[in-house]
Amino acid sequence: MIPRTGYFDTLIGATSVRVQYAIVDAKNIEASFSYSGKPIEFHLTGWSTRKWLKQYARFHAVYTDSNLYGSSCIQNKTYAVSPDQLTAIFVQITKDVFRYVDQVVRTYPNGILDYCAWYRDTHTNTYDYVTWIQRLACKCILRTKMYDTTIPRETIPLSAITANASSE
Repeated sequence: MIPRTGYFDTLIGATSVRVQYAIVDAKNIEASFSYSGKPIEFHLTGWSTRKWLKQYARFHAVYTDSNLYGSSCIQNKTYAVSPDQLTAIFVQITKDVFRYVDQVVRTYPNGILDYCAWYRDTHTNTYDYVTWIQRLACKCILRTKMYDTTIPRETIPLSAITANASSE
């Protein structure tokens, strides 16, 4: 497979980001973007040549446009996909990962890393396409430390809280 590159724009939370992707080979996609002033690179992996037919069948259960994504027959263990269709599949996988990252950021703004660790650890044997994408997105967030918990937070002294409570 010839490496292919491109980009797309998406949202993460309320922030618009441009994702530059590179399809390195049939097993690796690199997606680079900047978030909160920090350059981040997701390495999307998790399938291999021997597992590709199952992953492709799961993908095809969600995305059924055979002109855009090719076709598969899990019973015969065959699939028909052109290089352009394979590129379209990998771009769609990348977009789906980023859609889920956005969903996690919007849903769990104060517990992103906790949620991602929980999801990764509790969804180890469920491999429909959606769960696989969600787990892949959570692993990317955790691996890149996209939400670093060492950011200093403002602390309010207990005396200020108790002083306000007693004056009411």
